[in-house]
Amino acid sequence: MCHLCRTGAVLIGQILSVYIALGGGALLLLLLLLVARLGCCWSLHLLPDAAVTYGTLLNQPRMHGALLWFAAWFVATAAGLIVLFHNLPTVLAVWLVWLVTLGLLGLIDARTGLLPNELTLLLLVSGLLWHAFDTDGWLPPPAFTWGAVLGYCAPKTLNAVHQCCTGRLVIGEGDAKFLAGLGAWLGLHALPLVWVIACVAVLVYTAVMWVAGHQRSSYVTFGPFLATGASGAVFLNHVS
Repeated sequence: MCHLCRTGAVLIGQILSVYIALGGGALLLLLLLLVARLGCCWSLHLLPDAAVTYGTLLNQPRMHGALLWFAAWFVATAAGLIVLFHNLPTVLAVWLVWLVTLGLLGLIDARTGLLPNELTLLLLVSGLLWHAFDTDGWLPPPAFTWGAVLGYCAPKTLNAVHQCCTGRLVIGEGDAKFLAGLGAWLGLHALPLVWVIACVAVLVYTAVMWVAGHQRSSYVTFGPFLATGASGAVFLNHVS
């Protein structure tokens, strides 16, 4: 990669680190509010598409307590990233962009049952570009390339098998694209952990909703749980 690009990235990272050092709490709160606002506005824009996809808005899956989940997840993940990368401002800046993209995907899916192609594509491309940049090459390491490929192909294969046996899909097309983007960022080795954490989170959420007396929906928005699984995988991999 060109020296100018690397110098610019380092400069942006240093500026970000200064802002965090001077008022990290205020900066994170502002970022949280901006992402939440953008996610809610984008969700409203997608409501007609959701009605078409699910037949009517009555069939549209919605996550109860979506904003509460988003706020708790965003703050916890941002704090963890700052702890992990506080000495690497450029890396921290990149991973905060990753966090914003994940937050938008999770919040929009929680409110509409849809994952915008623009965001899943951004997640995929930015992950591959970052790892190519980080290794001083034009191509990302094979682990991240295969992570993207198998992140998409694995759920598609699962869908094909499940549809053949039951006539129904088990995971949405947007979720497969989301998982491909996570594979591009986290690598092939992290995908099983992402999947396990996401499935456990779904079970916990379903149990809580059942105890609270909420009616069970035919569809479950998987995006927020994939975002939760991705955050968990990042921190567990660093701890281990």
